[in-house]
Amino acid sequence: MSSQNLASSSQLFLILASCFEKWPICLQLLYLVLSFSGAWTVVGSDQPVIAEPGDDVILPCHISPRVSAVDMEVRWFRNAFEKPVHLYSFRKESSKTQDSDYRGRTALSPLALQTGDLSLHLRNLRPSDRGVYTCYADDGSWYEEGQAEVIVAGQ
Repeated sequence: MSSQNLASSSQLFLILASCFEKWPICLQLLYLVLSFSGAWTVVGSDQPVIAEPGDDVILPCHISPRVSAVDMEVRWFRNAFEKPVHLYSFRKESSKTQDSDYRGRTALSPLALQTGDLSLHLRNLRPSDRGVYTCYADDGSWYEEGQAEVIVAGQ
């Protein structure tokens, strides 16, 4: 759960302290606050994508429940958030800060974004592409991440 939407620790402490005698009600209230503070989550893949060098692959990732990601920032990255493998923001692709190793080899489906599908299409797989990728989505008030792993066979 993203920390940006949670009340600060001191606020939660004050709420819980003031409700000490009415703890069952406070627990229910706290549960509701934590349950509904994020309207959606990002789901990556629990299975690695295994392929040969030169193959085209899809790294699965989606929003649950299925909501449009057209007006969100969608960022795929490996080691550095600031150096994305792929960046979609403000209804367009952005290659300004994209990792040069991936330039011209990645894509998101504009049609799939309408249904919350954030899957990354990666062309011409290289041995250096192996590793864990993070799929990040931000609607301006909430963000979530998922992960997908790529294994390059024979490496």
